[in-house]
Amino acid sequence: MISSLKTSADLPEVHLLDTFKTLLTECSADKPCKERANDTAPARFVKFHHPTTCVSHADACKSGGLYSTVCLERSDPMKVNLDKHDTMYLTQCPSYLDICDIQQIMPKIWTKGQLKPLQCSGGRRDANLLDVSPQKGYLSESGIVEWSRGALKKMLLIHELLDQPKAEAIMDELQARPHNVFSVGFPNGFDTSRETLFLITGTFKRPLDDWRADRRAFMGRHITQMKRQEEANAIHCQFSSTCRQLVWVIVEDSDRIDPEVESLLRCSKISYVYFAYGPTKHYGNAQKNALIQYVVELTRAFNFHGPVHPVDDDGYGLAEGYELCYNVKKWSLLPIVGLGPENIEYAALENGKVVVHAGLADRKFPFDYNAIVFHSSIFDKLDRDLTLFWPHPGWAGESELRKCT
Repeated sequence: MISSLKTSADLPEVHLLDTFKTLLTECSADKPCKERANDTAPARFVKFHHPTTCVSHADACKSGGLYSTVCLERSDPMKVNLDKHDTMYLTQCPSYLDICDIQQIMPKIWTKGQLKPLQCSGGRRDANLLDVSPQKGYLSESGIVEWSRGALKKMLLIHELLDQPKAEAIMDELQARPHNVFSVGFPNGFDTSRETLFLITGTFKRPLDDWRADRRAFMGRHITQMKRQEEANAIHCQFSSTCRQLVWVIVEDSDRIDPEVESLLRCSKISYVYFAYGPTKHYGNAQKNALIQYVVELTRAFNFHGPVHPVDDDGYGLAEGYELCYNVKKWSLLPIVGLGPENIEYAALENGKVVVHAGLADRKFPFDYNAIVFHSSIFDKLDRDLTLFWPHPGWAGESELRKCT
């Protein structure tokens, strides 16, 4: 399965091994969209350029915005079709992203004030509408908010990899109401008895001339796949004896969170924790450590565990990869497209031996951060007073994390 995409202006067509065939969207001039699944032909990405025109728009959240996978018909670059609803762009990724991408779109009918939600095909239910009954291990939204606030205070007092004055500045702001350093949303509360997948992301605001500056587009495409996974989790809960949930933990490399990102998260109705821890601007190491530190604090406090999967803010995580994460009990790897000498990093069983295909091959653990999936229980063997989980001081650090655990 594919975990994420690293896009570039010169990314060639990538032919994936049969082992990694997955559900992909293929675009072409005569066929705008085609869903592929369990195909016998080699799965591939087709080069596709997005138009550069944009539609000026109001806040998508206030308009009931929607994120979805779309492909463009080149004959009419401002329109797409989603479940037979005419739609229009609100934001879109830069023109030099060559892969058929996730865009923020909304039905035109919503722009006229008629907020009629789209009907999902196949009888799927909105995961946000599922009832959650209070039970052992259940926390209301206000409960998890207050616990998370306390956890962040503890982390700031320790201020691992963060200068004390910067930690104190965030702490002072955290005491104020309202503040701009911490935001938590759990629309359905938090139930520790459910199988929990933690997606963790360190992020920072790029300058306007950076091609990744549109945070709504990049964070939004992650949200799209998380909503798909929530949908799958809801179905899993209905038809099995266990229920699943997903939590997105995001750390901003700054002394404050970005209101644009916070607005997007609240609009999405996914479960998230978003807080400031910086600025450090040093390879994201302090933020990576803070992400793991929060997960360890939470799982230890409520005596449960779950898989953890890093997702870069400029990557492209797929729900098909998230689904696989729930089965990880210690360590696992997901293939990453767009990296390494083969334009895909992966490990495969070849002639009875595990063969690594990756960049940085001289490193002991030569895989990208986004490839890793690990179970929170791997930290149980460490001293409970330990708070440095990402020990490498420079670029990369995956090998050092693996060695540490």
